[in-house]
Amino acid sequence: MLNKTLNRKKTNSDLSWFNDCLERGKTEIFAEVATITPSLAQHILESNYINRPVKLRHLSEISHDIAENRWEINGETVIISKTGKLNDGQHRLISCVDTMTSIQTLIAFGVSDASKFTVDMGKSRSAPDFMGMQGVKNVNNTATVCRLYDCYVKESFNRRGNWQTRTYLLDFYNAHAEEIDNAVLKSQAIIIRGFGVPSYALTYLVLKKINPSACEQFFESLRDGAGLSRTSPILMARNHLLHSKDSGNLQGHHRAALIFMYWNAWRNNRSLSRAIHVPKSWPELAK
Repeated sequence: MLNKTLNRKKTNSDLSWFNDCLERGKTEIFAEVATITPSLAQHILESNYINRPVKLRHLSEISHDIAENRWEINGETVIISKTGKLNDGQHRLISCVDTMTSIQTLIAFGVSDASKFTVDMGKSRSAPDFMGMQGVKNVNNTATVCRLYDCYVKESFNRRGNWQTRTYLLDFYNAHAEEIDNAVLKSQAIIIRGFGVPSYALTYLVLKKINPSACEQFFESLRDGAGLSRTSPILMARNHLLHSKDSGNLQGHHRAALIFMYWNAWRNNRSLSRAIHVPKSWPELAK
């Protein structure tokens, strides 16, 4: 009973502050830092009209960041018009309600209703943009390696997960920066046509941990193809990725999984007479 009473008082306090801001917004434009509770977010959403359709992936990304404590106040505002309408911020507010978690943000009041059509005119920043701002080199390849590596760690194969928000990928990169950077540099130094830097970097990164010396031997042979027998798994991998009709249509995770399969055949001293079928999951790796 006491908790319900306290929650009711908190809700009334939030609404009182919000209504005072609405009154002030009738005569001036201003912004304040505020804590948006789920109940206040729900109240504001009730004035959400003529807004863009909810983008479920974007909503999922925000909700994951909020739920996993990656939400940070960054200067972007929830915008309330002088008539009390929600001009911008519906995804943030819906995520606040869905996660039942309060967030701190800027709220702007007092703009015209029509100004909502000038919001979000610029290009949104991507994960590579964030990494580049942090000084990361080769950002596009690095961001893709992060996605692939994270999927590999989580044993998620067919598609990247909604958990891979921009801030999540930046945190993931920072946690594995040295090994990811080294793998990207290595793959760019010895890459051959048809392999793709991200898939090559992922396989090098993973196999280097399993058996460093064998990894170096495998990739050097894969690069130049010298001295390999016709039934060598490494030669088969090279021919598959360079000359197979389906190689150009392979996505990064398929290409990486194929290299893993040829690695397994090589480490198990198997001779191959034909190409390996494209796997549908991450294979268990031989040492």
